[in-house]
Amino acid sequence: MEDYIWLILTVFILLVISYYKSTKQTEDAGGSEAEKELHGIGGIYDGQKITVRQEIVIGRDPHKCSIIYPEGAKGVSAVHCSVHVKDTKVELTDLSSTYGTFKGTGERLVPNRAYSLEQGDSFYVGAKENTFVVR
Repeated sequence: MEDYIWLILTVFILLVISYYKSTKQTEDAGGSEAEKELHGIGGIYDGQKITVRQEIVIGRDPHKCSIIYPEGAKGVSAVHCSVHVKDTKVELTDLSSTYGTFKGTGERLVPNRAYSLEQGDSFYVGAKENTFVVR
């Protein structure tokens, strides 16, 4: 009888561990998307952190954009670019801006094409002073 109790107890412990691991993996997968941030480096967003939970549009138009630059901001279009999380990466898309959206390396993005950014990658809108880093 004692052998059955130990067997049942062992199976129960293994089930609890398995359940804990599966819920932890689900939380980690969901949390990684919700935890992506843009850190402003220079310009009016210098030092600010913006959490990316859904699509964010960057530009001057307050009716269409989430990150809003003032009228006359150097190189920023009314609706400049968009940022959203797909899987575990941030995707950046230039929305046919006049002055362009650039990776931190200086590469200009082709309009209306999504580019994947990893943690630590940077990009800027119009001018280098409008730089963001993905965290």
